[in-house]
Amino acid sequence: MVLDPSARHAERPLRVTIVSHGHPALSIGGSERSALSLFENLKAADDVLPTFVARAEPRHLGHDGDFGLFHGRTDEILWAPPAIDSFRVVSFSPDRLRRQVSELLANTQPDIVHVHHYGGFGADLFPILAEVGQVPIVATLHEYLAICHNHGQMVKVTGGLCHEEYYADCGTCFPDYSSGKFFLRKQLLLECMASVDRFISPSRFLADRYGAWGLPRDRIVVAENPLPASRTPTANGTAPRRSGGPVVIGFFGQFNPFKGVDVLLDAMLIVQSSLPPGAIELGLFGGNLEIWQPEFRAAIEARIAALGPAVKRSAYRNEEVIDLMRRVDWVVVPSIWWENSPVVIQEAKAAGVPVLCADIGGMSEKIRPGTDGLHFAAGDARDLAEKLLAIVSGEIETPHPPVPLSPIELTAGIVEVYREASAAR
Repeated sequence: MVLDPSARHAERPLRVTIVSHGHPALSIGGSERSALSLFENLKAADDVLPTFVARAEPRHLGHDGDFGLFHGRTDEILWAPPAIDSFRVVSFSPDRLRRQVSELLANTQPDIVHVHHYGGFGADLFPILAEVGQVPIVATLHEYLAICHNHGQMVKVTGGLCHEEYYADCGTCFPDYSSGKFFLRKQLLLECMASVDRFISPSRFLADRYGAWGLPRDRIVVAENPLPASRTPTANGTAPRRSGGPVVIGFFGQFNPFKGVDVLLDAMLIVQSSLPPGAIELGLFGGNLEIWQPEFRAAIEARIAALGPAVKRSAYRNEEVIDLMRRVDWVVVPSIWWENSPVVIQEAKAAGVPVLCADIGGMSEKIRPGTDGLHFAAGDARDLAEKLLAIVSGEIETPHPPVPLSPIELTAGIVEVYREASAAR
């Protein structure tokens, strides 16, 4: 007998288990933050009972078991799954993973499971959930891990954007794997992902990429990830600059080779040579530079040193991001890969600050020139410098972005996906 989900919903709250590939307190990243934000917003709803389950290293659990409570919170569970095969993106120990899933679902008793990124568990988590749980499965897509072996970035190992997945090209990037192995990898991942009832894509661009790759387009729903309720947008944007003060631009995020911080610094060097001292200032808010290759770290440090006092650099707590953004005139998002839906763009919109971003992927989709901000040619430091010079000179007027949808409204949209997936079952 198949129950009417609306009738079940009338009897008790919808029980949702959110599975994330990390906890923001333990692993910095946009997808982790999106998953926890959704959980916190669902907790505030009267008709949903969520549980947050985050992948963690065994040391974070504090014991030898597979599960633990995060800071003793009964609705925030840490899970130490088996390691995964990084090429095939499936678990090395599917039997152990199945036993863990059985224990987890017996504890949480969900009506629906929402997987926010399968990267830390393996894509075979989906068929195991379907077999053990017999409940609808929703999965949020965050990047292109199933499509691209290069960290899911769709950037060629030798540099440059990859415009489509093709076995022979994949073998060229990774000569240790034949094109035949890439073909089999794709078939395996498509088979695993066939167990998902609904995919959520935060951008149309990402949805189109996965549809072209082979996911059923009628199972992909485009819906933005909600920010925490504390990030509810207001009309209060950046404060007016002091007369004669510098134009302040801000970079918020991780310092890694894909985020384009080197492109931004190169643009600043060009701008600095064309303007009087003190006309422009760059705030670099972020970290994790130390985990990357020495060559990349040295190149970034050299550029920062060359810019001198024009650069202010500091780490920040995510709770501070809206206030920090309201102290800058523009937020710059210079990523060189096909970003899906950067959290930093959502935060800038919530802060009422215009965004200057690369003209590719979900970035260009989220920012409308003249309304929310401006585009520049991805990876092109000279074009970015020209845009910055036009902003400083007043040739480009600073827009006042409209107030976006609130976290509550976006969360309601996700709940509708749950009900749709349940009804389809």
